[in-house]
Amino acid sequence: MIIDKDEIIAELNLKPFGQKGWLSSKEPCPFCGKDGKNALIFTDDGHSAVFHCFKCGTKTSIRNYLIKMDRKDLIRNDYQMSKKNIKLTPLIKEEDDIEENVQSNTRLPIGLKPLVNDPYLESRHFLKEHYEEFEPSYTKSVLEETLAKHNYIIFKIKEGDRVVAWLARSRYNKTWHDNNRTLFKEGIGKMVLRYMNSQDGFSHILGGYNFIGPETETVILVEGLFDKVNVDYLINLGFNQEIACCFTFGKKISPGQLNQLRKTNVKTVILMYDEDALRESKETALHLSKFFNVKVCRIKDKDVDPGNMTMQYLQRVLIDMQDPLNFYLNNLDKTIYDTSERKINSKGIF
Repeated sequence: MIIDKDEIIAELNLKPFGQKGWLSSKEPCPFCGKDGKNALIFTDDGHSAVFHCFKCGTKTSIRNYLIKMDRKDLIRNDYQMSKKNIKLTPLIKEEDDIEENVQSNTRLPIGLKPLVNDPYLESRHFLKEHYEEFEPSYTKSVLEETLAKHNYIIFKIKEGDRVVAWLARSRYNKTWHDNNRTLFKEGIGKMVLRYMNSQDGFSHILGGYNFIGPETETVILVEGLFDKVNVDYLINLGFNQEIACCFTFGKKISPGQLNQLRKTNVKTVILMYDEDALRESKETALHLSKFFNVKVCRIKDKDVDPGNMTMQYLQRVLIDMQDPLNFYLNNLDKTIYDTSERKINSKGIF
């Protein structure tokens, strides 16, 4: 399959906007029918492109977009002369990477079946856009014994339309897992992990990356998927193009995740990690401040995190957020205490 970038731009009357190479179309979105707020972005070599509608949230390949637009005439089966120049390039296979750093497809668990209106997910404030993006599923396959026996919920992690990793979460609560850990240590039980995941390079994946669009200027960074889900619910981010919430799969942002973030139009980062990540919050905030306007939130209660906080608690946290330097200095005593405690523990005194 082959496309001619110049011909597509001319035929669809695409106009550049933003700083990242997006080309906007005045045509209604073929998926939702709404005018404006949809665009294409081509790869650097012009071999492929991605369509994104900022009204309905559809993200798909140039091929699917052209077919939906009834413009199959712009999809070539062989090389033809360009209308603007003779330099033609074949479209990369749909399975190939759209960008150099995009992860390859991951192997998903066998026998996945979708979850719809799941009571547990509803209790955690899963919204329509979360169901669409993470496609929560379950499996009863005998080939996935652990996932099936303990009724794990499996979530797909995507970059564009590509599934690059998966996460699985047990439905059992924390008390159940604490008891399970105790039994395991006593040698009378089998360890059941609260979380399982694919063996993919999570250090290169920024969770919720697809929620960042060309108009997004502020990103809230949290540790995990359910942290993001609750923040989205509390602030109603599903209808906000300027702010997005992403998660880093832990207490710090990796070079790969930072690289992803720097490729966007994001200017401000709000760091909102759990209370037990205070030291990591200070270090990460100072590092991020080299590239973004950064604010840091402090969650002072050990039993509260972004995944279970209320709207009132979130408002207090956002009101009290600080710049990285003041956050570091105002929590200096805590850092000294933590460091001392780690040294004592390492000597076996406690």
